[in-house]
Amino acid sequence: MDIHRAQAILESPNHIQVKLDGENVWIDRVDAASNTVQVHPEKAANEKSSVTVAVDRLQEIK
Repeated sequence: MDIHRAQAILESPNHIQVKLDGENVWIDRVDAASNTVQVHPEKAANEKSSVTVAVDRLQEIK
């Protein structure tokens, strides 16, 4: 995934399925300067389990 698509998903009112290493995640923040995103597992109730990863590690499921 590229940084622009990650930003579009973050801003979308629709649920768009995104995976990181096979696990469904929510995008919390996008940092275009470092080409990274902060994500947390969909099953997590809050952002406390969030991690920052390179945006190209994310996969959009269509």
